[in-house]
Amino acid sequence: MKALIDDLKFPNIVNITGSTRAGKSVLTRKIMEQYKYFWDYIYICCPTMKASSDWKDWKDNSTQDEYPKIKHFTDPSTIEGHMREIYRQAKDVKESFQSDEMKQIRQYQEPPQICIVLDDLAETNLLRFGSFLDKQSISTRHWNITLIVLAQRTCGTGRNLRLNSAYHIAFNCANFSELERITIERVPKKYRKEFEDKLEQIYSEPYNFMMFDAFNPNIKERLWKNGTELIRLG
Repeated sequence: MKALIDDLKFPNIVNITGSTRAGKSVLTRKIMEQYKYFWDYIYICCPTMKASSDWKDWKDNSTQDEYPKIKHFTDPSTIEGHMREIYRQAKDVKESFQSDEMKQIRQYQEPPQICIVLDDLAETNLLRFGSFLDKQSISTRHWNITLIVLAQRTCGTGRNLRLNSAYHIAFNCANFSELERITIERVPKKYRKEFEDKLEQIYSEPYNFMMFDAFNPNIKERLWKNGTELIRLG
C-alpha cells in the first residue's frame, strides 16, 4: 500500500493542527515541495513571515517569469480582500472553461491549479466559523483551489473548514480537549476507545503526527501515523 503522504489528492483542503514548534510549518513545506509542480499559483498568507525564516526558501516570484508563481500576503488587514479576489477569478476561469466556446481548448488545456497556505492567522477572523473561507470551503475544490490551513487549535478554524477537509494532520498537544474534539469529529463512536489506546503508539516520538484520510470509504483505514504507517481500527 502506498504511503498516504505520497498519494495526496488535490485540489482539496488540508488542516494541520498542533502547538507552537510542533512541526506544522516543516511538514507543510515538505508537502508543498513534493507536490509543487501540481500548482500553477501558490499564495502564502502569513502575517509573521517577516519575523520568521519558515518561508525563506519560498520567495515571492510573482513579478518574474517562473512557475509555479508564488506570491506573499503578510498584511492581515488585506488578506481577506485578496482571498475574495482569488476565489472570484478562479470561479470565473473555471466557469469559462465549461462554455461551448472553450470546447476546443479543453482538449489540451486545463484551468490553473491554485494553492493557498494560511499560516499564523489566529489574530484575524479569516478562519473562524461563518468567515468567507469557512463558507467557501464546500466549493473550494470546484474552483481548483487547494487550501492548506495551519492552526494551533482544531477549533481555531471554522467547522465547515474542518469537516470539509480531505486530510486532517494533528501533532501532539498538551490540551486534551483538542484530542477530544478530533475524536468526536473524526472517529465513529464504536472505535473511539480503540483510537484513544492507539494515541500512545502514534505519539511515541517527538514531531510524530496522526493523519486522517477522509477520502477513504473504509472508515477502518482512515488513520495513519506520520502519513506512512496505516493504523487500522476495528
